[in-house]
Amino acid sequence: MTKVFELEEGRLKVYEGNYTAYRDEKHRQYEQKKRDYEKQQRKVGMIEKQISTFKNWSEKAHRQAGKGGSNAENRQMGLREFERAKAKKKDNQIKSKLKRLNLELSKHEVTKPKKEKSVSFHFESIHKRGNRILDAKGIMKQFGDRVLFEKSHFYVKHGERIGLLGSNGAGKTTFIKMLLNEETLTKGSLWISESTKIAYLSQDVSDLPGEKTPLEYLDLEDRQQETNARTIFANMGIQNEILQKPISQLSLGERTRIKLIHMILKEYDVLILDEPTNHLDLPSREELERTLSSYTGTLIIVSHDRYLIEKLCTKLLIIEKSKIQQIEMGLKEYEERRMNKEKQEDQNVLEEIAIIETKITELLGKISYLTAGTVEYDQIDKELLIYMEKKRKL
Repeated sequence: MTKVFELEEGRLKVYEGNYTAYRDEKHRQYEQKKRDYEKQQRKVGMIEKQISTFKNWSEKAHRQAGKGGSNAENRQMGLREFERAKAKKKDNQIKSKLKRLNLELSKHEVTKPKKEKSVSFHFESIHKRGNRILDAKGIMKQFGDRVLFEKSHFYVKHGERIGLLGSNGAGKTTFIKMLLNEETLTKGSLWISESTKIAYLSQDVSDLPGEKTPLEYLDLEDRQQETNARTIFANMGIQNEILQKPISQLSLGERTRIKLIHMILKEYDVLILDEPTNHLDLPSREELERTLSSYTGTLIIVSHDRYLIEKLCTKLLIIEKSKIQQIEMGLKEYEERRMNKEKQEDQNVLEEIAIIETKITELLGKISYLTAGTVEYDQIDKELLIYMEKKRKL
């Protein structure tokens, strides 16, 4: 990902770089706007304070100009005329300051930057379970002649955060169905603790009962649960009128949030999330990430969102080359090690090719002095063919 497009308040903004760069730049812009706004407010406050002072002086001067005194006092230095002139001068200064303030705001007014809306999720797993909740031994899944995976051994412990990765069609969805007891093994054993409660958020949100309203679907037991649900709905940007509509009339994003809320209100030990950030806006995605970071149960996440996997998952299950492989590290470290390994393998191949080419050159030099058909010529010729075949394979 090299660019991020954001639609905000009816305007499209383009940010260069990946998602992390986008978040850093957005935060930088917010802080800069905040500083500019606070600086202008200080300036406006200073001008308004000066205007207030001038008004006080003007009012005093007007009062002095209106006071009646003795003829001798009024004649002395034209006191009343002096106060009138003084009051008029202050009035002009007030007009000047007001003009300056209005000019400042009309040309350079900085609006107070809006904070991004906050969305609150809350997951909790309060049940203590055994160390291992899942244990796979030599599992295999085959459809006809096609083998998705075989001879696969791995386990998952309580509280681990696992990223389930693999190319399209590798068998990720099939494996999830096995965990949900919706698909059987071809061979091997897959043990899941009987006391483990599993929640599954699929990409498909069409399985919700379309005729029910969100509150009816949640099947809340008491008023306290309904209050909690309404609070969560509001935090997730779902307005009260939406709660009265049938689910069939709601958008995919709204349906996804309803499924998430259903999971929030229940107690689960394992959350299986299949592309959980699909249909969610940025604030909802980021709050979901923060919440999942503090979730105490086990997470199994399938996602093409690299940022999500890198941020949340400390271990991986990777389906490739017809096996499910357990990786005891996060995605970033795994890919760095894999890249370094591939570079080393490429370097080894180049070195081996260089050795073979040197040997071929040596043999060509020797055979050039020999007569064709002799025993020594035939031996070197055979050796040449062997080395040339090795080079071809590399």
